[in-house]
Amino acid sequence: ASSPWIAQHYMPDPYLLDGMKFDLRLYVLLSSAGGSFRAFLAKEGLVRLCTERYKKPTQASKDKVNCHLTNYSLNKHSEGFVRGEEDDVTGGTGSKRSLTSVF
Repeated sequence: ASSPWIAQHYMPDPYLLDGMKFDLRLYVLLSSAGGSFRAFLAKEGLVRLCTERYKKPTQASKDKVNCHLTNYSLNKHSEGFVRGEEDDVTGGTGSKRSLTSVF
């Protein structure tokens, strides 16, 4: 096959947020000043949600990427994609949310 493949264990019972799979995008600064490593975690991050409610995969549904993958490039074209409200200062709406609005 000429196309790339990735093999990894699929988690059969993932944590869900509003019934959807999600991922966390956290930002960390690593520093090695003075001979020791230090890590600084940003106070804010992103929570990206799938755009379809999660259902355990079957042979027939395994290609429904919008309930299994959180990639913005895939989900922004989905009918279920929700843009965050501009007047929501908490960042707690939409398919991409602020970390502090969720936790």
